[in-house]
Amino acid sequence: MVLIIGLNLVLVSGCQTKAQTGALVGGAAGAAVGDTKGALISGALGAGGGYLVGRGMDKKDQSREAVSGQQAPDTVTIRVPNEDGTVTPVTLKRSGDVWVGPKGETYKTIPTSEELRPTYGK
Repeated sequence: MVLIIGLNLVLVSGCQTKAQTGALVGGAAGAAVGDTKGALISGALGAGGGYLVGRGMDKKDQSREAVSGQQAPDTVTIRVPNEDGTVTPVTLKRSGDVWVGPKGETYKTIPTSEELRPTYGK
């Protein structure tokens, strides 16, 4: 058990995303819980679950990073990366409980750059 935890700590420091870290931690924890045969199954389930949780955290981080500028709290600009390497800034304005895009579309929460790409990406 100590060996698994120690190895896990060493490997986690090399992960670049929270999805990778989640998969590693979940897999190690799942493997530690199961017996010899169950370790493979519980390790795989733990890795999958950890990846999904970490991936969600990565998406939220990307959304926060995409919001730029020091603007009023009712206006945000999302930087949408394009295939050609350029960036399209998309300014959203809060209107009551929704965010309104330049084309009049509404969002319940501030969308990520990935969610805006189909409408504003090049």
